[in-house]
Amino acid sequence: MFRLLSFFALAAVALQTAAQSLPPIYDKTPKAIRHATVLAEFPPQTFLENIALDKSGNMVINSYLDGKVYKIDQAGNKVEWSTVDGKIAGLLVNQDGSAFVSGWIKGSEPTVFAIDASGKSEVFAKLEQGMFPNGMLRLNAKDILVVDSYKGVIWRIDTKTKQVSTWLKDALLERGDSNNPTPAVNGIKSYHGDVYLSNTAKQTLLKVTVQKGEAKSIKVVMDQIGLDDFDFDHQGTLYGATHVYNSVVSVAQNGKVTVIAGLEEGMAGSTAVATRIKGKRTTLFVTTNGGMSLPPAGGVQTANVVKLDVSE
Repeated sequence: MFRLLSFFALAAVALQTAAQSLPPIYDKTPKAIRHATVLAEFPPQTFLENIALDKSGNMVINSYLDGKVYKIDQAGNKVEWSTVDGKIAGLLVNQDGSAFVSGWIKGSEPTVFAIDASGKSEVFAKLEQGMFPNGMLRLNAKDILVVDSYKGVIWRIDTKTKQVSTWLKDALLERGDSNNPTPAVNGIKSYHGDVYLSNTAKQTLLKVTVQKGEAKSIKVVMDQIGLDDFDFDHQGTLYGATHVYNSVVSVAQNGKVTVIAGLEEGMAGSTAVATRIKGKRTTLFVTTNGGMSLPPAGGVQTANVVKLDVSE
C-alpha cells in the first residue's frame, strides 16, 4: 500500500539531492514581473497544495499534510472550514458551496472525500486501485475526474452512484521512471471543451480532446515546461505554478512563456493558481509551500497565499 509519509520523505530527499541539477528551463525566460500582494501567511512547514474560488469569490485552500481546508476572503481573513481524516492533494469546489478533495485516509488509503456547504467531511469514494490521487476537474453535471500522479491514469467518478472507472490511461500520463518521486500527471483544467494536464515529472503540457464526455486523443502541446497546477483566463493564456522553480509563469496561446513572479513576490514553492476575471481585470491567486520540496537559499519560508494583478 502506498504510504504518503514515506513518499514525502523520499521526495524531499530526492529533490534536495537534485537541487543543483534542475533543468535550466527558465534561466533565459523573459520576465514581466506583476504586482504581488501576500494576502495570508501560514507557518513554515505548511504545505498549501491547491486553490479554487467559490461563487462568492472566496479562496478555498487545502493544506496537504494535515488534511485541513481553509476559506480566505479577499481581505486575507482566513478560517478553517473543514478537516478530513487524512492527507489531501486535489480540490474541486462545487457551485452549491460543497467540495470534493482527493487524498488518503490516514495517509494510506487513496480516497475522495466530500465536504458539504457547512464544512462537514466524509469519505465519498475509495480509489481501490489508486496510488496518488491529485488534481480534480468536473467533467459534467454527473462525473468528476481525478488524476493519479503515480498510477498514470485519470479516474472518473460518477457522483450519483459513486462508481469509479478509468477515464484515460496513457504513457504520456506516467512518470517514465518509477524511481523518480516527482508526480507525473498533476494539474488538470478544461478550456474550450478540451482537457489540459501537466506532467510534472516529464515537464510536459498535455491536451486531451474530449467528445461527449469521453477522452478521444491525447498529445503533447508543450515540453520543457515545469508546471504543477495551473489555470486559464478567458483569452486562453495559461498561468502556471512552477513549484521547485519558485515562480509563476504565463504561457500565451502562441507558446511564449514569461515569468511573472518569483521569490521576491513570495513564490517559494508555488503549488497552484486560480484565476479571477472581472471585466478587463485579471487577478491570480497563488498558493505556496514556502519551498518545502526544494528549499531556496536561506531555508523554508512561510507558506503564502499571494494575489497577482496580471491585467494589461
